[in-house]
Amino acid sequence: MIIPALDLLDGFCVRLMQGDFRKSKIYRSDPLQVAEGFFKVGAEFLHLVDLNAAKGEGSNRAIIEKIRKRVACGIQVGGGIREEEDVKALVLLGVERLILGTVFILQPERVAEWVSRYKVEFYAALDADKGKVKTRGWQEEGGLSVEDAALLARKIGVAGIVYTDISRDGMLCGPDTAGALRLAEISKLPVIISGGVSGIGDIEQAAPYFGQGIAGIIAGKALYEGALDLTEALRRIKSLKKERTDE
Repeated sequence: MIIPALDLLDGFCVRLMQGDFRKSKIYRSDPLQVAEGFFKVGAEFLHLVDLNAAKGEGSNRAIIEKIRKRVACGIQVGGGIREEEDVKALVLLGVERLILGTVFILQPERVAEWVSRYKVEFYAALDADKGKVKTRGWQEEGGLSVEDAALLARKIGVAGIVYTDISRDGMLCGPDTAGALRLAEISKLPVIISGGVSGIGDIEQAAPYFGQGIAGIIAGKALYEGALDLTEALRRIKSLKKERTDE
């Protein structure tokens, strides 16, 4: 599954380079229009990142609510989900999947409680820089290796992992598919790959592992820069799936 990303900052669709807020580029002024466009061509899930919430400077929840009301596909939201009030608010909006980073690393026992209490999928965000996880919008050290964080994810019972190699994020240099497969093996959880998608070749490389350790791949800058056509990519995945079925 290809999951288009909408990174929301001050109400705009932006992309950062390696998580650096000083290197942000506005791609669209209307996130709702972008979300509808992705849904209309066949996206099954959208990946929304609230960068304001991640920084602790407000939120884009009103936009997330509008998107939820306008598209019928699944929505996963990450960025600044650190308190139970955040969980409750997003669950009430009808978000299907919550991506937890900082609170998962620093207070895993709280996440374990939420997993048992709320009927929504929780995924652990493993945002890695040189093999170590980062927290608070990728601004601080998390104190765990990415492998230990994967084991922790399994221990507390989250549904899966979103793995980002920060050094590749926004760089169009290809995702760390091998690293994602390693984490899937370690944790026995489905892993969504994020960071670095540069074009259709990256999708083709990951596609054979969809449903076999890899749950999907998030694409952002490649879509906005025109390096990846979502319609073509979805068609290609369908074709590859059919080829495997016919073998």
